[in-house]
This record gives sequence, structure tokens and C-alpha cells, in this order.
Amino acid sequence: MRCDVLGFDDTRWRELLRATRHDVYHLPEYVAIEARRTRYRGGALLIGDGERQLLLPYLVRRGPIDKSSEGADVADLLSPYGYAGVLVSAAAAGDRGFLGAALRQLQDHLAGEGICAAFLRQHPVLSPELEGLGLAGLSLRRVPTMIVRLDRTEPEIWAHTRKGHQSTINRCMRLGQTARIGSWREDGEAFREIYRETMAQAGASGDYYFDDAYFDALQALGDRVHLCLVDSGGELAAACLLFERCGIVHAHLGGTRERHRPQSPFSLLLHFARLWARERGNEVLHLGSGVGGSEDAVFHFKAGFSRDRTQYVDAQFVVDEVRYKKLVEVRAASLGVAPDALVATGFFPAYRAMPKSLS
Repeated sequence: MRCDVLGFDDTRWRELLRATRHDVYHLPEYVAIEARRTRYRGGALLIGDGERQLLLPYLVRRGPIDKSSEGADVADLLSPYGYAGVLVSAAAAGDRGFLGAALRQLQDHLAGEGICAAFLRQHPVLSPELEGLGLAGLSLRRVPTMIVRLDRTEPEIWAHTRKGHQSTINRCMRLGQTARIGSWREDGEAFREIYRETMAQAGASGDYYFDDAYFDALQALGDRVHLCLVDSGGELAAACLLFERCGIVHAHLGGTRERHRPQSPFSLLLHFARLWARERGNEVLHLGSGVGGSEDAVFHFKAGFSRDRTQYVDAQFVVDEVRYKKLVEVRAASLGVAPDALVATGFFPAYRAMPKSLS
């Protein structure tokens, strides 16, 4: 079984995607966008045995965890923002023996590259189940997330909508609000303003702020990315980026202008998005989970649009257990806390936990 490192221009990456159901998050163009945004090294690992293949898009983060020499030059691997995770070819689907062997090969490769830990965010529809493979150092965190099954009729979709959301959607339409798919040229700047205003109002961390270069690069993905908008009183009231690939649509990034929040135009937006996605022959609309994967107010809002709940999995892979434990101890000492306190935050890898996660 081979393990090859693929660059963004490697034809083998595209060949596997052409033969395998995948998502925008698996595209080399998308991983390249994330590598530029984060300034991490990016690519994909291809582990295979003939037609049985496993693809793992990745970013490698390298740098010190603190000022001590013991924490210098630490490398860990993580999934690009979103839901890339592990993707297997059609010939490998359901082959648990191959999957376990491929992940052991992955572990050996990461160890040889000096990678201490790997964080993989699995796709809620496409990623294989990693439970029960007997891999040392692997732990799984299951996170509830909301989807809308688009094989339902429009009346069924409406019937599965929370009554309060139904009333809100009807009120938005009575107020003259209209939803549509927009264009980057005419609406791109307004979308960016709405998104950034929403993040500021929510007090979001810096990880959720994206510069113009990021949005320009997403625009270059062409018809795989769409702007969903709600107009109200001559201006954009709400906006959301939709990713579309292989029958799967994601609500990627979005928000609402503060002065329009009382009317909740985002409710109308999501209602329109699910009908639009259905009309285009897609199978599922993924709305996502709450902030940090919690079942908070954001999750409760999304849950009002569907009775279909699934999960994605955060796979936390400790490659070098001895070094991982030592790095956690070093980081804990620099913060003046016990190592168990860092682990208890749930942040992975724990040696990169920030002080705010301890509060």
C-alpha cells in the first residue's frame, strides 16, 4: 500500500475526484485557498492499493507552542476549514479492512514526517465510519448537525418546519422581502459587509474573519459557489454563501444586517435555499451545527428548518503519544495550570489551547 503526498496540481487528485462522489471541501482549489489564508502548508495524502484509495486533504501547521525550547518546531496536521476529512474511492467503500490498513499507513507516514497530532473533521455525508478500527491514539467526538433531505416534497419540507419559523417566513414575505440567487459582481461587496457585521455583533474570534482575497478566491470556484440573498426595502438584508457539489449543498458563511435582525430575513433565506437546492436536483442541504459544535441558540434556530438530524465526527489522532503528553505539560506550565485542565477544555491538540478556552 502506497502513501503519496499530492500537490495542488497533481493529476491523481483530480482523477480520484472525477471517479468519486465528493464535495467542494475536497477540491484542490479549495484546499489551496485555505493554505493561502492560514499560511499553512497544504496538499493531500493519497493512500492506495489499486482501485482502493483514500484521500485526505490537509494543512500542516508548524511552529512553537510557547517560548521554551521544548515547545519549538511542533507540527500538527488538520483538515481545511469545513468538512473534508477522509474520502474513500467507490472500490473502497465499506471495506473496513482497507480503511484500517490505510489509516495505519497514514499514522506511519505522519510519524515519519514528525507530525505529533492530527485533527480531522469528517464530512457529515461522505466520510466513512472510523469507529471500531482499533487504532491507537484515535478518539472521536460526534457532533450533531442539521440537514434538510431534499427528496421530500415541498409540502413535506414545509410541514417539517417549526411553526414559529413558518410564521416568520410568512411575515417576511408580507413585508415585501424577496429571496434570490445573486451575482458576485453586483452583490459581492454587500455580502462581505453583512458577513463581517454579523461576526462583529456576535463577538466572533479572528478565525471567522476572512479578507477580500479569500472571498475573491471563492468566487473563482465558479458555479460550485452561489450567493443566496434576501432583499428588503431596496437593500440586502441577509446573505449566505452556498457550496454545491455532487448533490450536496452547504450553507457555508452568512449573516444578517443588524437593522434587519428583528424581522429575521435569514429564515426566508434558508427556506428559499432549500427549495432552490431541491429544484436543482440536489439530495441534501447541510445547515450545520451550533457555535463550536454545541447545541446552542444557533443550533436551535437551524433545527427549526428540518426534522433531519445527523452528525459529523471530529477525529483526534495522537500520532506520538509520548511527545504529545510532554507538550501538554510544557504548555500547561507556561499557562500556570494543570495538564488535565488543558485536556478538559476539549481543544485539540491540547498543547495549542489558548488561555480563553480555560475560562
